[in-house]
Amino acid sequence: MNRAIHAVSTLAITAFIAWSAPGRAQEPEREEKRDERTAAEQIVVTGVREGSFPNGISKDATIGVLGELALIDTPISAKSFNDTFIANQIALTSNDLAARDASFSATTATGLTGSDSGTIRGFRAAVFESSYDGFANVIGRRLPLEIVDRVDILKGPATFHSGVRFFGGVGGTINYISKKPVDAPLTRAQALFSGRGQLGGLVDVSRRFGADDGFGVRATLAYRDGETAIAGVDEENRVAHLSFGWRSDAFDVNLQYGHTSGRVDGYTDGISWARGVAIGEVPDTSTFRGPDWSFGLYDYDFVRATANARPTSWLTLFASAGASAYEEEFLNLQVQAINTAGDLEATYYPQFGRADWGDVWNLDAGARAKFATGGIAHTLTIAYGYQRFQEDFRGVAFPEEVVTGNIYTDDLLRVPPPTLVDDQTYYLLYINEANGLLIADELALFDDRVLVTAGLRYTQISQENFNFAAPTPGGIPLSTYDDSRWTPNFGIVAKPAKNISLYANYLEAVERGAVAPGNAVNAGEATPPGVSRQYEIGAKAEFNGWGATMALFDIERPSAFLDPDTRVFGLFGQARHRGMEADIFGEPLTGVRLFASVMVLDATIEASAGGVLDGNRPISVPDWSLAAGFDIDVPPLPGLAVLGNVRHTGEQFFDATNLRAIDPFTVFDVGLRYAFKAGETPLVARINVNNVFDNDYFQSAFFTTATGAPRTVRATLTAEF
Repeated sequence: MNRAIHAVSTLAITAFIAWSAPGRAQEPEREEKRDERTAAEQIVVTGVREGSFPNGISKDATIGVLGELALIDTPISAKSFNDTFIANQIALTSNDLAARDASFSATTATGLTGSDSGTIRGFRAAVFESSYDGFANVIGRRLPLEIVDRVDILKGPATFHSGVRFFGGVGGTINYISKKPVDAPLTRAQALFSGRGQLGGLVDVSRRFGADDGFGVRATLAYRDGETAIAGVDEENRVAHLSFGWRSDAFDVNLQYGHTSGRVDGYTDGISWARGVAIGEVPDTSTFRGPDWSFGLYDYDFVRATANARPTSWLTLFASAGASAYEEEFLNLQVQAINTAGDLEATYYPQFGRADWGDVWNLDAGARAKFATGGIAHTLTIAYGYQRFQEDFRGVAFPEEVVTGNIYTDDLLRVPPPTLVDDQTYYLLYINEANGLLIADELALFDDRVLVTAGLRYTQISQENFNFAAPTPGGIPLSTYDDSRWTPNFGIVAKPAKNISLYANYLEAVERGAVAPGNAVNAGEATPPGVSRQYEIGAKAEFNGWGATMALFDIERPSAFLDPDTRVFGLFGQARHRGMEADIFGEPLTGVRLFASVMVLDATIEASAGGVLDGNRPISVPDWSLAAGFDIDVPPLPGLAVLGNVRHTGEQFFDATNLRAIDPFTVFDVGLRYAFKAGETPLVARINVNNVFDNDYFQSAFFTTATGAPRTVRATLTAEF
């Protein structure tokens, strides 16, 4: 069904792109519109939007139900990358882009899983826990950047402004701002080369019609396929996105359909290490040493609608609703090294999951009123949100034999594929539901020199758990859970000058309860909702073309443990992450564009079961990280720029006992960009080499040691007509 919908939609998008071919952009009326367009919505190959620093770091972000806000006026820490930055980095995945901020660390093996996941401030932040246009997401494990106009990294607990994350969001969330119709006619085409032989392309077309150009449509098609930078790994990606918009002075609406699908041949989750075995050398990351039959397949569709009504000058009504359906199939070996020489034991692991239409959806609606009391200006927001997340898994029997070999040889290439017994039946695994009510008041005092945000959120979470990939007797849940919490949130911004702000916040986030495992005396019982708390202070500044921020934060998150003596499972532990972040970005000197961020993180486990882990660092949390880059014009040749990036991530422990760790790593990238014209057509050629010194490294210790990408060459040629 998903593929049929995708096929019809792709044909419609293709027809629109063909009908809106470059020639239509040359109509006299449209040419006049092009000259009159506002800089805020201008999208050009080489230009910089108003509201952004010259290197593509945005000055604004969408803070959930609070809407689009200037970052210097918000009491939270955030980083926002627009489409210029994305294009110049030749970022193909969410992880590619988010890693340009020191607070984010990737946790999946780059190029080997087809999915994106990481941590923010040391806490989990996967794509399917993220936001889309400000609200809880309806996308699966991967969100294609081809449909994205901007990416906001919002740091700190996200529940208050962006809704419940069933599986994470304590350290922050990533918010993807979708492509929508723009004022000026746009026809963009791009060719791509990546890795050893991956070729692809993109077409992006936007037009407006009708009285005052009130109706708009934007269509994007993208495709790439071929061998990646890892020998033996092929990856195919297909993307289709269609966005309709209609606007007037009193009303605007946006409707979207999106599809992404693909396949990774040469799929692996990384390497685990047996208890007591020291972590060995990193295998050669440029060659895949797993079985050639391993694969990951994903197929996601989503629809989304947003609307805003302005019945009066002081009142805005808003609503957003989205739903998705998807299928995922993974077949690979789960590998565990049993000694430092790299000898391994591996087991077959298939996983086939899906969610049908109606299984994953959300709804947010509310009102925002602006008024004044005395000398205080208010923006009062009242909003309701609902989320549902249900997932089913297929019953598949597979050989339980143990495969042997060595992680440093080609042994696994000769392992035969498993014979699967597949009943083709999907069984319900869990149903998660959340309801939330938010009341927030944003106050402006003393001629906007002091800005205060105060609010309450009511959150109710329910969960039903069933057998994995098997029928549950009687269809009755193995365990159920239903609880709620009120959480306060507060933030204040003081502006001694228009371009300088000092801020502080107190944020709380609610997570679903954890379910006791089968070896606990209270197996199947769920803990109450976990409430995480953050205290943060910081400073922000914007100067002529560049800016800087700094933040100090303290986050406490309750953790569920099994008491080793009583065998009772409960909220006995706590993780505490205290840290400092500092950023600088923009163009401090003419023609010299920079970004640099650093995070120093003191993360410890507190009040663990029996106190045996107290004082230890949580797994896969670096003590510090750095992400920096430059983009410098070369004056002798107008249009030419040289780029460079560096990423450093500190030591990460592989286990909570802190006896084993992966080494720190540093990766360097270089690149060139040249903007020129072919006749009247503006073009930009880009070539980037990531991991230019071809370092082999483990980039994460999150359950398995996940490898980073080898040296990777990417090149694009982009034209606008």
